[in-house]
Amino acid sequence: MGRDGLGIRIAISIITAAYLAAFIYIRITSGTASPDMAFPLATALYEKCDKAIEHSMPGDTTGAAFAKALFLGDRSGIQWKYKEYFRISGVSHLLALSGMHLSILYAIINAFLAFIPKNRAGNAVKGSATVALLFIYSVMTGMSGSIARAFVMIAIYETAHIFGRKQKPLWVLALSAIIILSLDPSAAMDVGLQLSYCAMIGIFTIFPYLKDLIYTKNRAMKYIWNTIALSIACQISTLPLIMWYFGYFPKYFLVTNLLCVPLSSVILALTIASIGLYALWPAAGIVCGKFLSGSIGLLIWITETVASLP
Repeated sequence: MGRDGLGIRIAISIITAAYLAAFIYIRITSGTASPDMAFPLATALYEKCDKAIEHSMPGDTTGAAFAKALFLGDRSGIQWKYKEYFRISGVSHLLALSGMHLSILYAIINAFLAFIPKNRAGNAVKGSATVALLFIYSVMTGMSGSIARAFVMIAIYETAHIFGRKQKPLWVLALSAIIILSLDPSAAMDVGLQLSYCAMIGIFTIFPYLKDLIYTKNRAMKYIWNTIALSIACQISTLPLIMWYFGYFPKYFLVTNLLCVPLSSVILALTIASIGLYALWPAAGIVCGKFLSGSIGLLIWITETVASLP
């Protein structure tokens, strides 16, 4: 191994150690689902994003409330009837920040950083930048249990990728649980964290078999079936907990997840774009906010329509 490779590995090790140290501090001193004063910079960033969402969507208080819920985890502005629509239609998980949201953000960041060369140095830069951005977002939103699970898994995955190590998904999942519960044993009582791990177990164990049941070369059909298979796998693995805690099983979860999960990805991307554009050019941010309002309106219409079905 040359000096350059050794230097890259040492740098990544230092960065990873810094993230884990900060993560430990957050989980021990905070453990809440909202930003606190453990990191004043994170709180200030949260407030700026909150205001940018409001200003980029003038006059649309409902849309702004949903954008805050989907990006910042603040559901206080959403009316009870809308929460019921999401619950009955089987997509209430979209209104609570979870590993899915971090995974969507992870995909968006990877798309933006796709220009970085795919060599050892490029992987180190891209992996470090990705983990750094996700860390900032996780801190800003309070590092809740499910977000912590997703962040630790992504950090492990990116670190292994940089070092050229292959990783097995279930091993990474188990290691993330060990890290989180070692830092905060009380996290085991977090319903969101329990559902998050059950969903991931379903994705890693059930989804591969369901995905292979239907083979097609048509990309659209393949995407549709993969989405359906993923939803079924998650519902199977989380069903015992859902029935235990909530005593309700959504009948139309396949329809709503097939439509709303991709739409929520678009909404999350538009929210990020609106915040960024508003900071650089307020008029452009407001224009983007109009598209965001339309997308959120469509999301609400879908859930309301499905919830009204017998």
